[in-house]
Amino acid sequence: MESNPISRPNCRGGLGSLTQAGESPEKTVREAAGRHPSADQPANGTGTEHMEMTFTLRLYKAIGKARGAIRFSRWYRLSLKREPGIEKLLPIVERCFEHKWVASVELKLRPFAGCDTVLGKKVAERPMHLDAPVTVTVLRERKGMKRQAFCMSFYVSGNIIYVVQLQGVPGQHVPVELRSWPAIFVKSLQQLACNEQFEEICVAKARTLRSFRYPDAKGTARETIQQVAARIRKNMQSHYDGTARALGFIEKRRWWVWRTPK
Repeated sequence: MESNPISRPNCRGGLGSLTQAGESPEKTVREAAGRHPSADQPANGTGTEHMEMTFTLRLYKAIGKARGAIRFSRWYRLSLKREPGIEKLLPIVERCFEHKWVASVELKLRPFAGCDTVLGKKVAERPMHLDAPVTVTVLRERKGMKRQAFCMSFYVSGNIIYVVQLQGVPGQHVPVELRSWPAIFVKSLQQLACNEQFEEICVAKARTLRSFRYPDAKGTARETIQQVAARIRKNMQSHYDGTARALGFIEKRRWWVWRTPK
């Protein structure tokens, strides 16, 4: 398995769209849509009313996106202060995921949320939307190319690590030894916390995440959209809530919390 040092884009600060815990722009838009005629349906009033309603929905969405971008930028600046300690996570994760199925592990500190791109275009081998500044990605090799398999993203505030994403690419055959990959990720953070004097690790509750409330569900020949959404939510509850319970985290409001032993 190849080793990659922590990488960071050559820019300072930055704004990107946020799609995780907290108020969702889509929620605001839906609430606005409940107070006005839908933008996708003919307006009952005049053309002016329809234009005003459309403008209102777009404004709500823009405000939500801007708030998320500001939040992500703040997470990035806070995490940047602990970069020397965060760098030491890479060898820990590499040891934890040492398996012939794994091609390499990447650790990045990124100022923008979103998918990895090349010349501004999405890359088919890297489909995951990364939701926090610090990202740890496990890559596997298939058809001669490295592809994303699992990822964990988090941010650091002071001496506390906040995990807001534990995600795998669907449709891949994962070896038995790696099927508990969410726990492997969190255990690696526990080891880092003990080594670098972090006080706590907080894992977001599944129900607090935007991807749980508004899953990217598409119907198939075998499943309806509702069935796909239910399956996504069940998997997220296992990845976040199930993993945290199994590792002894304590429930506290929106988070599962583990304190570093002293």
